[in-house]
Amino acid sequence: MVRKWLDELKDKSRDERKEDAELFRLNLQYLMRFYFFFTALIFAILSFSMQYSIKTSILYIKIAEVCAWFLLLISGILGLKEIGAFAVKDLGRVLGRLGTYERIIMWICFTGSLFLLIIARAINSFLQ
Repeated sequence: MVRKWLDELKDKSRDERKEDAELFRLNLQYLMRFYFFFTALIFAILSFSMQYSIKTSILYIKIAEVCAWFLLLISGILGLKEIGAFAVKDLGRVLGRLGTYERIIMWICFTGSLFLLIIARAINSFLQ
């Protein structure tokens, strides 16, 4: 994607290249802000759910909660890896170190952890 953009950029005039470069820079800033926010959200959910863990004697609820914490930790680590990619100066690698499959794993871990936390809290509330 970046290589295609750079090839198209070579064929344009100087003013068009400046406008395209500015647009590309703005898009990268918005993408970077999104990943920073998303990673902060992951760790905020993780810390909140650990601080206010479910107090129950039912083993299955505790297992679901610990699995959710583990999935949040995995998605947070992948989010940190994605954020670290923005520090790279090379334009060929500036869009991220995560591949497509790693991003899919990050999103699946995040949604799976939210699902487990919601289900564990709902079951605990229902049983009490």
